[in-house]
Amino acid sequence: MSTHSPQKTKRSAGITILFWLLLLSALLNLAVGILSIYASEYLESGGQIPILAELEDEKFFTERGEFFVEGIWYSVIGVVQLVIAVGFARQRRWAWVMAMTWQAVKLLVEVAAAFVGGGNLITMLFAILIVFLLNQSDVRRAFGILPKPDESSTPPLRALDIN
Repeated sequence: MSTHSPQKTKRSAGITILFWLLLLSALLNLAVGILSIYASEYLESGGQIPILAELEDEKFFTERGEFFVEGIWYSVIGVVQLVIAVGFARQRRWAWVMAMTWQAVKLLVEVAAAFVGGGNLITMLFAILIVFLLNQSDVRRAFGILPKPDESSTPPLRALDIN
């Protein structure tokens, strides 16, 4: 009785580059989030800063409250991106779908912001680069998005079973 272990396929350069780009983006968002929370002085004050502005103010948050909320937002985004990057490194299909969805939403937001006079060109170019790399045929095949040349394009019936 021989034990046959599945051969590990060598990770393509596209997958490796994408992993590092996704990881870099996650770590940058986490750093911005942590720095924003620290800048709000929320931690130093023991959670005693006013976050919401007075009713007669034009803003919803105080200045320190804006830093705090922004820090929480970027931290959550960073954690989600970190989960996607880890799934991507493990070549999970859901990670490819999430990465593509994330970049599509990011592009839509940046294009909408560009129409109203905002937006960030670097963020938009970064998202376009990731979408381009995600759509490379070797990357799509590695994640099961594109069938291998020797496979049929229809899924087997057992894949459709929801039990």
